[in-house]
Amino acid sequence: MESAVSKFGLALLDLLVDTGPWLVIGFSVAGLVQEFISARVLLRYFGNNDWKSLARASLAGLAVSVCSCGAIPLSVTLRLKGASTATALTFLLATPWAGFIQLFILNGFIGPVNTLIVFLSAIITAFISGLILARLENRQKLDLRLAPHLIIDRELKLTLEHERKLYNRLKKSLYYSWDSFREMAKYLGIGMGLAAVISAFVPAKLITSYLGHSAGFDPIITAVPLAAAVELCSEGFSIFAGKLYELGATLGVTFVVMMVGVTTDFTELSVIWGKFGKKSALWYVFTATLVSLGMAHLLDWIF
Repeated sequence: MESAVSKFGLALLDLLVDTGPWLVIGFSVAGLVQEFISARVLLRYFGNNDWKSLARASLAGLAVSVCSCGAIPLSVTLRLKGASTATALTFLLATPWAGFIQLFILNGFIGPVNTLIVFLSAIITAFISGLILARLENRQKLDLRLAPHLIIDRELKLTLEHERKLYNRLKKSLYYSWDSFREMAKYLGIGMGLAAVISAFVPAKLITSYLGHSAGFDPIITAVPLAAAVELCSEGFSIFAGKLYELGATLGVTFVVMMVGVTTDFTELSVIWGKFGKKSALWYVFTATLVSLGMAHLLDWIF
């Protein structure tokens, strides 16, 4: 009989295999953004708490195309570069479902029309959540960020101090990637440890048996705690949610499993708590979950 320790170890190994490559990509891109894209440029497109900045953040995932794990260091970099908290969190919410890999996976399970519906619903959900978070940030309900002019002054000083040759800049981007990882390693470790415990000891059958059309209770409401109990990257949730749809789950259940599953991811939440602040983390979970529930019920009502 497999021991609890070995179950945990295997679950943690699986989690590292699933998420590791995307974390490497995410941190690498974050380092490149830190070195090659100036704070002035990011502030121009993502610095304001207006609908344009939030819309750009909602669609930015199409260009980046990383999973939820890879989006974590990118969202932190955006905020460090001066983007508003609401914009950075909107990017974090939208990016996992604006990636081409996730969309291709979903298409194999639910078909192109439903994939397009889910994609548009995810972007709209992120945008609406961002609007709410922006209003909260303007009312100083979220944790404060560093003033943009201080970020630009600090960046200008660093630019004057360092050589601008491409090779040296690439080396500097690797340093930024490693520095970002060191800052987030504790939170990533906590999240992955909790994720491994849930993955090892929560039976999959318990999750899949209550989300079908014949469920006695609202399957979308049921899906929220169950999705929160499953720890996967967005590609994994694409497979999990797609398979649920094949087994008879509604499109709304498929959508809410994807959105809430990533939103309540322990790794993501632990980093938001540590790097954005506890108020930002709590409002993010509450807002994104509530908007996702509303969108899921709307999908089941229409389709």
